Amino acid sequence: MQEQFKAFVDGFHDLIPADLINVFDERELELLIGGIADIDVEDWKKHTDYRGYTESDDVIANFWKASSRSSMYIHEVFTNPVLFL
Repeated sequence: MQEQFKAFVDGFHDLIPADLINVFDERELELLIGGIADIDVEDWKKHTDYRGYTESDDVIANFWKASSRSSMYIHEVFTNPVLFL
C-alpha cells in the first residue's frame, strides 16, 4: 500500500508541485479538488454554451429537468467520475 500511495503522491506532485499544495490545509485542498457540494443549476444553465443545440431542444430540456432534480448526484458524477465507471 505504501508503494501505491507514494506513486500517487509522486504523480500528483508532477501535476501540482508540493510547494504550491502545502499552503492549503486539508479542507481547503478538498474544496479546490472537489468543488463545493451544491451546484447552482440556474447559474450553470445561465452560463451554458449549447454549441449547435438550443435550450428548447428535448435533450437539453430533459438534461436540465434531471439536473435540477438531482443536483447532488450530478455533482458526484462530475467530481468523482471514477465511482460511476
